[in-house]
Amino acid sequence: MLQNRLNVLIAQKGYSIKKVHDDTGLSRTTISNLVNNVGGGIQSVTLNRLCLYFGITPADFFDFVPFDLSYDAVADKLSALNIVSESDDPGGSFFNLIISADNGQLSVNKYYFRVGVFFFNKGLSDPQDYKVPYSAYVYVAGWSQDKHQEEALQFKRMYFDKMPAAFQEQFYTSCTQHIVEYVSLSLAPKRLIFEADSDYKMIVNLPYGRTVEASIIPK
Repeated sequence: MLQNRLNVLIAQKGYSIKKVHDDTGLSRTTISNLVNNVGGGIQSVTLNRLCLYFGITPADFFDFVPFDLSYDAVADKLSALNIVSESDDPGGSFFNLIISADNGQLSVNKYYFRVGVFFFNKGLSDPQDYKVPYSAYVYVAGWSQDKHQEEALQFKRMYFDKMPAAFQEQFYTSCTQHIVEYVSLSLAPKRLIFEADSDYKMIVNLPYGRTVEASIIPK
């Protein structure tokens, strides 16, 4: 994976996009596109101008790790058969978040993060039992020492710990996007009673200590 560090460089200097535009003569659109689309392309003349401006080399302008990651959310076979494993909560719905790591070799390593989702309809649970009245709680590889947690730990050693902070943020964003889409389209319509003009939130416990809030999008 390769992405530019322009947003980091601007933040480190305490600059604004307007200042970079004024100082370099590059268009605001060009600068904004690079900041907002860190994985997009950049023309060599633009790269040269920015490197001169920040006093860096092209190598300092980019972050790189020698692998690509892709994501997919798929149904869990045990859940599809209504079979509950010993480590599962029978009140949960489960699916797999598959993360594929491609280092350009012949094989692609796939890691299965089992995701548990627990729904709460309004009026069916006591809001005092929970710190925040979410409609769903999501846990990614967050229970007993089973093979799914082992895979999560292996992925951390092999890939996550080797990523710069920007790539780790991208990892969390991609995981969240795929979880929200799967929960909203495949699970929530079967488990939640949607009411008009209501906002449905879920709390997502991602791997490696990150927790985020996300909206459930009614189908």
